[in-house]
Amino acid sequence: MENSTDQFSHNVNDMVRVTPYLIITFMVILGVVGNAFVVVAVFTYRTLRIVPNYYIASLAVADFLVALIIMPFGLYSEINRGHWYLGEGLCKTWIILDVMLSTSSILHLFIISRDRLRAITKPVKYAFNRTNKAAATRIFGVFLLSGLVSMPALFVSTTNGNSCGFTENPVYIITSSLVSFYIPCSVMLVMYYRIYKAASKRARRPISPSNPPTVGTRLSRTVPEIAVTSRASQSQSNETRRPHQMPRRLESSLSLSAVETQSCRSAHVSLRIERKAARVIAIVVGVFVSCWLPFFTLHVTSALCRNCTVTREMYVGLSWLGWSNSVINPIIYTVFNKEFRSGFKRIIHCRFKS
Repeated sequence: MENSTDQFSHNVNDMVRVTPYLIITFMVILGVVGNAFVVVAVFTYRTLRIVPNYYIASLAVADFLVALIIMPFGLYSEINRGHWYLGEGLCKTWIILDVMLSTSSILHLFIISRDRLRAITKPVKYAFNRTNKAAATRIFGVFLLSGLVSMPALFVSTTNGNSCGFTENPVYIITSSLVSFYIPCSVMLVMYYRIYKAASKRARRPISPSNPPTVGTRLSRTVPEIAVTSRASQSQSNETRRPHQMPRRLESSLSLSAVETQSCRSAHVSLRIERKAARVIAIVVGVFVSCWLPFFTLHVTSALCRNCTVTREMYVGLSWLGWSNSVINPIIYTVFNKEFRSGFKRIIHCRFKS
């Protein structure tokens, strides 16, 4: 009886010990597959092939690499109880990529937030500057700056005592934390406050054909209104010569009324799309901050407070909380974005043509 009880306790202990590794493995698979779906959906589903979604696809590439490279080596370290047996070179490479990809994630969110702000506050200028070339330049700048921020990690990482991690360099820890997280995060919160204020103001403003709220509505009205105006002017100029063509003026008035009605409808739809896109990105930013703020707070605290006790379990746990953000983003797009859901369904059913 005692042997069976001991065996049961042993099995339970093994299950408890293995369960975190199984959860982490599931997270890795979900992160790789989910972010791959985002990238493939953007470039194969025509509805998603717009400039703002290129930023999201680039963010998904960074999250994909976190799940493919950073998380598996983190799992390896945990299986070995924090010991590292893969050499100092691979340790430095892992840490540099970790810093670079984490930094690129928040910088991607920064340019996405800026893109949403300009779309709502400066729609005309935004429409003419929203090009693939401009998006590619910004994305390149994000990865370049992220690489520059991560390079000093080459000199402050170590495999001291068979463990792979940072040396206690408070200057680098504080500087990198400010550049990688606190400064862009603070600016993003200010931008989203401005987005909220602008969207609220536009939502309260009555929409009329003479005051359309979006550049899409304005541009869509330009050609029809010119045509209608030309026809009306022509009718007026020929009125003295052809007095029996009064119906032309009535036809022009009716056409103008139809254009105005369509403009109002387009304005409402465009405003709703802009607000929905801003809301989804706000959720992404909020989740990012929730995942990474605890880690960076502990990171900076450990550098400033030498007498504070920071256990390895705390540090590792908050690191995994931060990495989990790369798994959550595709789930957010699936839940809150109908177009991405449609794109994912097409991928699952191997229908890549749109």
